[in-house]
Amino acid sequence: KTIAAFDAALQNLGLTCPFFLTQNDGTIISSALCMDYPILTFSSGTTNSMRGATHLSGVKDAVVIDIGGTSTDVGVIKNGFPTESSSYVKIAGVRTNFRMPDVFSFGLGGGSKVKVDKEFAQVGPQSVGYNLKSEGLLFGGSILTATDIAVANDLLTLGDVTKVKATVNDVTAKQCLDKIHSMLEDAIDQVKTSADDVTVVLVGGGSVLVDTNRHIQGCNNILKPPHFQVANAIGAALSQVSGSVDTVVNLASTTRDDAIAQAKQQACDLAIQAGAETDTIQICEVDEIGLAYLPGNATRIKVKAIGNLRANNNPSIAQHKLASLADQKSDSNDRTKDESGGDIPATQQSYDELLNPTIEHTNILEYSPRINPAGEWVLSELDVECICIGAGILGCGGGGNPHMGKLRSLKALKDGKTIRVISPERCASLMTDKSLVTTVAFMGAPAIIIEKLVQGGETCASISAMLDVYNKGARCPEADIKSNETGVRYIDDY
Repeated sequence: KTIAAFDAALQNLGLTCPFFLTQNDGTIISSALCMDYPILTFSSGTTNSMRGATHLSGVKDAVVIDIGGTSTDVGVIKNGFPTESSSYVKIAGVRTNFRMPDVFSFGLGGGSKVKVDKEFAQVGPQSVGYNLKSEGLLFGGSILTATDIAVANDLLTLGDVTKVKATVNDVTAKQCLDKIHSMLEDAIDQVKTSADDVTVVLVGGGSVLVDTNRHIQGCNNILKPPHFQVANAIGAALSQVSGSVDTVVNLASTTRDDAIAQAKQQACDLAIQAGAETDTIQICEVDEIGLAYLPGNATRIKVKAIGNLRANNNPSIAQHKLASLADQKSDSNDRTKDESGGDIPATQQSYDELLNPTIEHTNILEYSPRINPAGEWVLSELDVECICIGAGILGCGGGGNPHMGKLRSLKALKDGKTIRVISPERCASLMTDKSLVTTVAFMGAPAIIIEKLVQGGETCASISAMLDVYNKGARCPEADIKSNETGVRYIDDY
């Protein structure tokens, strides 16, 4: 429906040529393929700026800071292309495993609201947005914004400079500029992959908020290339297409060089199918990842090929799909109406409530854990959320992410089950001489449990096996009880 709307808009302008959309890897995708793989275009705006930054500056490896009107995006470019996130990425607050650029975003832009007291300055995340020309001090308004701070520090000449100078003294102006630079330094530290200083490329209209003559911690060179304001549009207009291969091969049946060569050829073929000129194709990424938990010498190979867009691309497939969509347009519109002809009402539940129904909507200071008369802590959803955060902090040296354990616990609570935390003293008071206490843990590499999720019954099955051993086969009469040289007793071939 969206692609058909784009096509209709172009036709209204008298343009009948095929059109492309930008992907989140810094290349473009045809409208036909976009209808099959729309997820590839998510967060492509940021990568456009990063591609434009490397084109304008000529720098292939750097940190790119794109400052707009309301927010700032910070990412890393390697070999002229944005790096992809190696872990999960949240889209509208939902954890996903899609291909996404590794970008850190926060609320700093030209319209960011500024609050100042004697010792503290806050810049953003609230913003006047597109109302800057009516609400900012520069334009006769009453709200102090980041753009006003840039003018007060003589970084920009715009609007009613006299009013800004009269409202913001030199001490306040410097205090706010220091805060802006501190926010950028924290963001650079977030995306850097080493402790070494890096080159920083500033783009976007909001780059005027930065004093490039001042030292910014974490970077050794600050570039603001010509036409930095339109880096996003330039990045989108570079018009390069890609072909990617992500496959698992068994190196026991082939050589490493042959497997990589085959993957490279497949990536080049896919780039040509996507519309790349054969003579311009180059391999920009080759990754090898050993998979220790699969039998044999299994290796995951990722290859990406990039090439310039052919000028004479055949639009027949795209036009056929768009024509089909145009025929269905009225049907799609009908389905968005109810039987009475009115719009289908949106859900009354807010996005915030759907994404995090516990911590965000609970007053932590007034919350008390539930302790039953027996002295047992009965966990609630909020308790599980807090335990997950604490486990992530205390276990930061290893063990993997506690997120999946949190999901299993929340699922148990929603199924009506009860999770109790019992103190060791109470547990001891309930025990007899024959009571058994089990220490629950998983042993092995965390990467395995991340990629191959547990089923939920492993712990019970392990305890059952242990009971069989302690009961000397009472529950399993045919069991063959053996002991090894260290005295450990086990059921052989359990």
